[in-house]
Amino acid sequence: MRFYELAYDVYTSNGDYYMAEEVSERDEIVGSCPAGKGHPCVLRKKEGDEAILTIDIPSPKMLEQDFLCTDYEWDYIIPERVAQLFKEAGFTGYELKPVRINEIKRLRKPMPIPTLWELVIKGFAGIPHPDSGIRLKSWCKECGYLRFLVPFPKSPHLIDTSLWDGSDFFWVCPLQKYIFVTERVKDVIEGNGLKGCRFIPMEEVKLPEKDVGARTTSLLSRLSEEQALSLSKLLNIPLIPKEEIWRKAIPRKDLKGKGK
Repeated sequence: MRFYELAYDVYTSNGDYYMAEEVSERDEIVGSCPAGKGHPCVLRKKEGDEAILTIDIPSPKMLEQDFLCTDYEWDYIIPERVAQLFKEAGFTGYELKPVRINEIKRLRKPMPIPTLWELVIKGFAGIPHPDSGIRLKSWCKECGYLRFLVPFPKSPHLIDTSLWDGSDFFWVCPLQKYIFVTERVKDVIEGNGLKGCRFIPMEEVKLPEKDVGARTTSLLSRLSEEQALSLSKLLNIPLIPKEEIWRKAIPRKDLKGKGK
């Protein structure tokens, strides 16, 4: 089985460089780690209308692409035509959430507002294969922050197929910003000439340097209950409920003047 990283191609077909500008803040800072270890702030995802990804489009030319991406969180976005193609192909491991366009910049004449969807990856392949060298380095019992050692810049052994759920779109802990796909996805996208993405073979995937961290609250927000329990067993750590992490976090108002 061949897998690939689905990577955003930041250059349009005419050589321009575009990324969508995210103007919504969909996470609220609850507080910081009770242990005071300088871990990233504890976040809680907003709900309802506030949870909708809202973007500015830097140029109408960007809407000619079949894949878009935001400049900060690297959220992937697809237009309605691609969403229909994925549905017809029967792809698994993803869900679509609506995207709100705040502004299309450099717009010289009125145009119909396109329907865009956030591509949210739900498929899961647990943790990297032991041969990748990626392993859990530390775990905070207070806020649940995980830090993984990444000894190699590249590894052909990222995916442990025994932990892969069989989805066409999936991710691997702790690589939250990476989207991995099956060869079937690659064949359909390339066969239809879609623009705005490229496929990187597993042996060429560039990994974070030295180590990478992951917020437990971020992980739990995208994992199903079954996936979360599986992850805690794989890492041999207890599963801390999101609500408990939020309750224990030091409130922001108590952090003033403490340099945290």
